[in-house]
Amino acid sequence: MFYIEGIGVDDMFVIVAALSCLSPKQQELPLPDRLSLMLKHAGVSITVTSLTDMVAFGIGATTVRYKKKMYTRIHVLGLYVFSATFFVACISFDIRRKEDKRNACLCCFKHSEEYKPNNCSQTEIISWVLKKIYAPFLLKLPVKICVIIITAALLGVSIWGVTELKQDFDPSWFLPTDSYAYKYFGINDKYFPANGVPAAVYCSMYKLIE
Repeated sequence: MFYIEGIGVDDMFVIVAALSCLSPKQQELPLPDRLSLMLKHAGVSITVTSLTDMVAFGIGATTVRYKKKMYTRIHVLGLYVFSATFFVACISFDIRRKEDKRNACLCCFKHSEEYKPNNCSQTEIISWVLKKIYAPFLLKLPVKICVIIITAALLGVSIWGVTELKQDFDPSWFLPTDSYAYKYFGINDKYFPANGVPAAVYCSMYKLIE
């Protein structure tokens, strides 16, 4: 559920960011042209991410627990359609509201022609913090050295962690908990942990290996 919400919020942020990144000349174009330019850039991003997510969950749908993967895949497709249609339509209504100088909370209230939003409401706090505080701090020489050292340390820890990985496989991971096979593996591991699982290979009517 939270994964689906994250995908939807990410698609909406990408679309809104593409609209805000239009040049001043493009901002003067008619609304349909602005929306087409917005989707020209944002549409590619959300299409690629949605397709990769659908392929990933489609592969997961080949396992035993295929129902949840299929439902998630359908949800991703629905979010893609929702973002490219309904959300874009809502953006167009909001742009028309701003151009008509209507209040954001009370759309029925229309401001006068002399009305100008105050500077505080027009300030992008995150952009200001990144530009005025974070970027200058990150560009200092001691900070650069610390970042390189921390990155190298994390890389070393990651390489060490990869060397310590152990391959393990348990067939019961992919079995429903109410199936007889899942119960069989549990009882076998409990009472005969050292014997393993007996297996045999047959070819035609003759038994070859046991």
